[in-house]
Amino acid sequence: MPDQFFSRAEELPGNPVPHIETVESFVQNTGAGVSYGGTKACYRPSFDDILMPDRGRFDSEVHLYSTLLHEVSHWSGANRRLDRDLKCSLIDRRAAETHKLVGNAESWLSRRVSRRDESL
Repeated sequence: MPDQFFSRAEELPGNPVPHIETVESFVQNTGAGVSYGGTKACYRPSFDDILMPDRGRFDSEVHLYSTLLHEVSHWSGANRRLDRDLKCSLIDRRAAETHKLVGNAESWLSRRVSRRDESL
């Protein structure tokens, strides 16, 4: 196949990303199903789970856990949990405020992870 139709796989970082037990416990206690594999991170409403890239694709625990917590923030909005409109239009003031609140909470959690805060 000609080179313009594909790209070579990128080299994965050589060092394994360490586990941060406080964050792992936090995510486990939410009840979110998380599976690792592939190259994309997303919350899948149809399966009600979180798909994460292989751990080896992340170059640090900050990148891994901030991505995971971001996806947990999407997972938390499902109708059987917080019942946020996951397809909301940001024109709707209430939806925009909720979206901002969730983003701020995710940002706060990510900063605590980056400092390896044990008080989660």
